[in-house]
Amino acid sequence: MTRSRWPATGRPPLAGARQTRAGYAWHLAALVVFLISTEMVVANNDKELTGFEPGEPIEWRPIDDGVMGGLSRSLLKITPAGTGLFEGEVSLANNGGFASVRARLGPVDLSGYQSLAARIRGDGKRYRLRLHTGAGVDGIAYQADFDTEAGEWQEIVLPFSSFEPTFRGRRLTDVEPLDTGNVQQIGLMIADKQAGAFRLELDWIRASGMVAGDVINRS
Repeated sequence: MTRSRWPATGRPPLAGARQTRAGYAWHLAALVVFLISTEMVVANNDKELTGFEPGEPIEWRPIDDGVMGGLSRSLLKITPAGTGLFEGEVSLANNGGFASVRARLGPVDLSGYQSLAARIRGDGKRYRLRLHTGAGVDGIAYQADFDTEAGEWQEIVLPFSSFEPTFRGRRLTDVEPLDTGNVQQIGLMIADKQAGAFRLELDWIRASGMVAGDVINRS
């Protein structure tokens, strides 16, 4: 009797290998679909903190270095395209050097999120997103820096863990980290002696479940 050269399964080894590879490919495809769907769910669960459509109820107020005798100026206005435009000029005169705007949010509870995300188009300068847990003009601000590319739309993600406490330009080391369950105000700032005109356009700012700390997309 002639012995079969095939395994006891009764199928050629090549067929078995093909079937195994097909199984791996199917599982890989299923994993990709799962990851994409998970990312979409996370994105859909983002909380928009402010849009910039005409009639938006949030009012942005300038708080520039004039409070310390400086001559810098800024404003945030709504454009016909439905974006926000933070613009002005930073002056180093009279020991100045910063410009900012701020808006009241709440309080709002962001403890279920990991970061702030924003779609922006800048001028190549560095800016700061700032959060306040107090309702007053003065007080501790928690801030995170981000860089921009001139004329390019970018989506940035700033983890809440990267927001550092500051007071009147000084970084603090003896205070509690940002309490994301009690965010009262949000702000934008340009500082670090970046003299001259500036321009930062914003499409939206959201609380996000993402944790990346860099540019995630350009369009």
